[in-house]
Amino acid sequence: MSITGTLIFDDGKLQPLTAMTTNEDLNHALLHGGTAKIYTCNDGKCLKATIDEVTISAENSLSGQVNN
Repeated sequence: MSITGTLIFDDGKLQPLTAMTTNEDLNHALLHGGTAKIYTCNDGKCLKATIDEVTISAENSLSGQVNN
């Protein structure tokens, strides 16, 4: 959701979630590790997305996985 964006339809109501690819913190965390804010689901069906913080270790980042 955070990279591509998404549309959530719930009881006929539309909630667009725009892509976060212009967020430099997210791009850096994905590539090299760090902390960034992403969309998260707060219920089982993911009909009410919120923004929460996630930490990606350097080993689990894209660069870290390529190096391993």
